[in-house]
This record gives sequence, structure tokens and C-alpha cells, in this order.
Amino acid sequence: MSITLLHLIPKDPHFSPASAASEAAQAQLQQLVPEALGGYDVSDIPGAAFIDPGENWCGVRCPVCGSDIEDWWGNAMDTAALPDGYFDSLAVTVPCCSAQTDLNALDYVEAAGSPGTAS
Repeated sequence: MSITLLHLIPKDPHFSPASAASEAAQAQLQQLVPEALGGYDVSDIPGAAFIDPGENWCGVRCPVCGSDIEDWWGNAMDTAALPDGYFDSLAVTVPCCSAQTDLNALDYVEAAGSPGTAS
């Protein structure tokens, strides 16, 4: 049996919607997909977090020069993560071209959420 997850990821990694907005989104989802087995679960993540795409991971590239930075990325994420697994500062310097950017601005190739709050 497979499970489908829908993550709504805002552009601002520190944004968290009002509870009324989350409830409205859940009501919309139930109207769009009323036959969902197992129901719906809407939750707000309490901080900036990386939304892992699981099997859909396709890699990450530098947003400046386009280089593949996947080998560097894991350590950069570990370094930036707080003990609770969330993120405060997202600032990084990419190894390929020494550009200063942030983890949220990296080019996640497909189906990955940059460190941001999701609901």
C-alpha cells in the first residue's frame, strides 16, 4: 500500500500559517479528494525544516553555477540543523563557486522541499 503526502511549502522558510488557514486548506483538500482512504492529517511544522522527498530525491545543484553539490549538501544540512532538527540560519557558502547563498535557495532538482515550514 502506498501513501500520498501533500506538503504546502511557502517561499518564506519561517512562515507559519494561521490555524484558520490550515483548517481552510484541509476543508479544500477534503472537497477535492473526498474518497481518500485513511482520512486527512493537517499539521504545522513548528520551525524551519527540510521536507524530505524520500524515494523522489533527485539531487541538489548550486543556484549560481549549476554544479552538482549533493556530496557537500548532507554535511551542510547537518551543520546548519539545530539539535531539534529545525533550522535557524540557512546561510551557506557553496563549495563549487564560493557563492554565498542559503539552503532554501539551492536548486533542489525535483520533488524536494527546501528548509521551510510546511503545513
